[in-house]
Amino acid sequence: MSGNLKLAVRNVRRQFENYLIYFLTVALTVALLFAVNNVFFGKELAQHIDMTSDFKNGMKALIVLIALIVSFVLGYATSFMLKLRKREFGTYLTLGMSRNNLLAIFLAETLVICVTALGVGIFFGLFIYQGFMAVIMRFMDMEFLISSYSVRGLVFTIVLVATIFLLACGASAFYLKKVRIYQLVYQEKKVARASRVPFLWFLLALVSFGLIVYSCFAFENEIEQVFADREASSAFVEIFSVFACGVVVFHISISKSVVSLLLKRQRLRAKGTNTFVLRQLSGALGTNALMIGLLAVLLTFAVIGVNVSFVQRASELALLDRDYPFDLLCCQEDAQYNKKPDRAVLREAEQIVQKHTAVTQTFSYPIYRSGASDLYDYTKWSGAGYEGLMDSYMTESDFNAVMTFLGKEPISLDGEFYIVANNAAAAQAAWQEAVLNRNGRKYRIKGVREDVPVLHYVYFYAVIPDEAAKGMELETFYTAYRFSNTNFHAPDLNEQLDELEEKNEYCNFLLREYGRYERNSVAAILTVGALFVALVFLMLAMAVLALKTLSGIAQDREKYRILFQLGAGERQRCRALFRQTSCFFFLPFSGAVLVSIPTGWICGKVVILGGTGVLAAETYVTAAVVALVMAAVGIVYYMLTYLIAKRTVI
Repeated sequence: MSGNLKLAVRNVRRQFENYLIYFLTVALTVALLFAVNNVFFGKELAQHIDMTSDFKNGMKALIVLIALIVSFVLGYATSFMLKLRKREFGTYLTLGMSRNNLLAIFLAETLVICVTALGVGIFFGLFIYQGFMAVIMRFMDMEFLISSYSVRGLVFTIVLVATIFLLACGASAFYLKKVRIYQLVYQEKKVARASRVPFLWFLLALVSFGLIVYSCFAFENEIEQVFADREASSAFVEIFSVFACGVVVFHISISKSVVSLLLKRQRLRAKGTNTFVLRQLSGALGTNALMIGLLAVLLTFAVIGVNVSFVQRASELALLDRDYPFDLLCCQEDAQYNKKPDRAVLREAEQIVQKHTAVTQTFSYPIYRSGASDLYDYTKWSGAGYEGLMDSYMTESDFNAVMTFLGKEPISLDGEFYIVANNAAAAQAAWQEAVLNRNGRKYRIKGVREDVPVLHYVYFYAVIPDEAAKGMELETFYTAYRFSNTNFHAPDLNEQLDELEEKNEYCNFLLREYGRYERNSVAAILTVGALFVALVFLMLAMAVLALKTLSGIAQDREKYRILFQLGAGERQRCRALFRQTSCFFFLPFSGAVLVSIPTGWICGKVVILGGTGVLAAETYVTAAVVALVMAAVGIVYYMLTYLIAKRTVI
């Protein structure tokens, strides 16, 4: 075994250029796995974010799923490495080496790469983890400090990497065990055939491009409709499906049409090495059209996922102002029994708050009920199963006082009443003929308001003239607080208020800063998860493209030698190689980068419609940064691929 290990180490060093792309991808994937495992297993996140066990299990399942995808792609990449070394392995068998020895050498080489990539990946993962934590701390508006590392995260990473390599090399080991010597030494060369109907494929490319454009506009219209109706839509799945199919079919059609059509242009073919390059591309693109289409849609959705994760934070900020209009809101639901609020609880709450920040304003407002459900009869929440629901009311004077406190315009009912809807279903109920009978007088509905912050946590409530509330009983008493500043640790204050809630069963506290803290926490985790998935998918796609390019170039060495014999100098051959490899490499990649334009545009529209237009510029910048980072990674992978290919054939 020691002899096999020495031979394996020598082979890895000798084949360093061929292994470079593979090794780089594995090392960076290990770095990302180590970083994200430390995020979810480390103590730092647990101290700042209270994640449920279901959420943690869901993230672990996502990491394991990504690891399985990585193992599949690396197994696919390993098959390319075998193609580069078929003749070498065939020579070993011809010279009398047993298949078991050959298999042991291959597994030893894989072990050397695994251990080395694990060490290098963990080293770089130390820094990527700090970067992930910096994103989380920024989202949570907290000062960034160097975070500690987790032993559990390290162990989990090692287990995942070991599993990935076992799965990745299993298929290749099986191949080496069964393949015949003749197939290794005299490997079959596939004859790449040009498309017979390139014009039809080009028409299909135009149609699929139209579907992509249509999907973008349809998605935008659907978003506008959702914000207008305030109701979730089921059309997004269909639109995404059409978009994904359009991306796949477009890249397949382009791969099978454009080069073949260019070959029909006599003037273009007559210039320099154009005929040679176009024929090389025609075979490579046509043979790998499906792979190019699948990689394109994978990269495209990686771009979309990262952009959407940043928009999700802006959406949460918009909802925060609606759901938490006050710095602190105390809800006393047992007020109907005492006929008045419990001032002792309020005093105790104020004493707790004063330890963290100063209270500058206090404001109270009551909610009444009649004991009937007349208004609920106009909604879907009536009849069997909804017997316990009763109408809630707020007087005109109390409502206007709250609006003034919030800096909003007061209303004038003029003897009518408003319905204030807290969700889309309540707003779309059949209110047109709603009539309210109170104290011998009929009040007709004046309209439905959806632009009011949540003042009472029910489906809807009615704002009525003051005289209409006579005889009603007190349902809930709210006390709102405004703080001098929010520079306090929200979880600590919220925990102390929770303890006060436990002592007073019918009393609840809603702390705005804690709500923002929770939403920012979720947004931070989702963003880090999206970055992790996108980066892994990006590197895997780049690795497949790079290794596929190199495996094809190795077979083209003889063609470039003939090109040299025909009089093509080194510069001409380098230009031909550059055009051949770059067109193949960047076809699925460039489309995904360009998708950042409509993605940023749509995400900006979502932010504006959501009421946080000030973040639109940040959304556009995010889309641009995602595109630039993606382009930078692609260029690095391509330059390595081109330099290795150049040394191979020129």
